[in-house]
Amino acid sequence: MQQIFAPNKYAEKGMTKVVAVDCEMVEVDRWSEGLARLSIVNYYGVVLIDKFVIPEGERVTNYRSWVSGVT
Repeated sequence: MQQIFAPNKYAEKGMTKVVAVDCEMVEVDRWSEGLARLSIVNYYGVVLIDKFVIPEGERVTNYRSWVSGVT
């Protein structure tokens, strides 16, 4: 079975017309949300960025690990 984002060994890393973005959010200061992880892949499933982020100037009050995977 073929997967939509299966990496293509002949695809070059870089710009494509289609990308997928996923953001994992955590609760900060009990009322707001802050970015904890950013992932971007191109059309071929090549990872362009996959980074953890520390919310600036805010205290994480709930990592939501069961959803975000962030601990």
